[in-house]
Amino acid sequence: MFASRDLLVRQVREAVRSNGTQVLQEAIEAGLVVQDKAGGVRDFFARENSGYILFPNMVQGRVVDLQGRAYPTASRRSAYLNLPVPIRHLYNAGDAGQRAVILCEGIPDTLSVLVAGLKDTGACGLYGTSGWQPAWLPLFRRASRVYVALDCDATDRAIAVARTFGTRGRVLIPPEELGPKGDLNDWLRSEATGDPAAFRSVLERALAASTTPWALQIQRLPPDLAPWDLEDHPGVRDLLCELGHQGPISRDAHLRLLAERCGVALAALQEAARELAQGADAEA
Repeated sequence: MFASRDLLVRQVREAVRSNGTQVLQEAIEAGLVVQDKAGGVRDFFARENSGYILFPNMVQGRVVDLQGRAYPTASRRSAYLNLPVPIRHLYNAGDAGQRAVILCEGIPDTLSVLVAGLKDTGACGLYGTSGWQPAWLPLFRRASRVYVALDCDATDRAIAVARTFGTRGRVLIPPEELGPKGDLNDWLRSEATGDPAAFRSVLERALAASTTPWALQIQRLPPDLAPWDLEDHPGVRDLLCELGHQGPISRDAHLRLLAERCGVALAALQEAARELAQGADAEA
């Protein structure tokens, strides 16, 4: 759906003629149209020289939200525009109940995954890198694996979101050759050349190679981090505390990676993880 410069305004005005001015007030409150000081109104998604492709978020046949993708994309503004109201829904939230779920950064990325047609794997979309809400966690209660797939420049955020899913969480990172803003939609258009079957093969390999957020966090530790500074590094302390709450296999597999990475004995890291976890439990 493409937003012309006054599409929504025209529809609202027609509704006002049929149902009264309450429709206009509701449209303003929903953020669909914007009223200026002179009393005129314009489409929220319309701009003077360009518009937005609109992606509706449907829940049980009802549009609950809209997201706009700038067309053509301007260098001085964000590619995406969300309504100025609180976001309460994931995109394609019904897929959160699948056995495996790819949690994407945006709606076009989600649609790209859906086009690939992965078996027993769903796709849900956030409204940007900061769009995750812990209240949505119960939606994924049936998923045995959740792959967080944000843009290449949002790896830290992807790690943080994946950690909320516990040992079910994985981080899927697009390849560096896509550039710092590389995402799943770029992956479909470039490496897979728009071919859904080729993209499905690409995704299957990427999912198989994806790693846990803790393993990725260990890989991304500063190269000059001295072993004796581990306990003073806040990220490492949080990491050890979380690992201390995990089962022995997951805990020791990650601690062994940290031991090899930082040159500290595995037994010492096991003891530190246990102490930090116990201390956190005592404070809770």
